Amino acid sequence: MPVVVFVSQYGCRFCAVLRKQVLLPMIRSGELADRAIFRELSLDAGFTVTDFNGNEIGGRNFADRYAAAVTPTLLFLDARGVEIADKIVGIGNIEYYSFYFNRALESARSELNQQHVRGD
Repeated sequence: MPVVVFVSQYGCRFCAVLRKQVLLPMIRSGELADRAIFRELSLDAGFTVTDFNGNEIGGRNFADRYAAAVTPTLLFLDARGVEIADKIVGIGNIEYYSFYFNRALESARSELNQQHVRGD
């Protein structure tokens, strides 16, 4: 399954809107349960994450690896931490965000299937 990383930070009102109106309803409904592993990554100081190599690093350092300096950003990664679909940066239109999210997620899932076929 793809790993979807929601890059956020404290005080980001667009992050709060995205979380409340799109992401939490999708998670609570179970819509993502069999389609993706979902995690939130904070860019705020003091927050760390274990990266795909098993190293504990700051959230901002992790996000910098993917040029994810703007919040909110959604990253679509494989189990090795490689981007497998275009990231979604910001919120263009909240009414269509679920469409863009599902399109990117399906692209990520398709890439994973191709990796499997290729034996990557």
